Amino acid sequence: MKRILISLLEDRVALIGSAGTAWTVALKHIHTSVGILVGLLTIVYLTIKIRQELKRKRDD
Repeated sequence: MKRILISLLEDRVALIGSAGTAWTVALKHIHTSVGILVGLLTIVYLTIKIRQELKRKRDD
């Protein structure tokens, strides 16, 4: 095990890749929450813009 850790510390690319994989697994729930929040905000924004456009066309 010590030999694997030493080889990871010597190879920065492998260390960065391993850290990225670990963070992705650890922060999975945050990614899901942010994705849902962004999706809901997009729906609200588009609904407001469509209403404004329909109102503008109706007034013309």
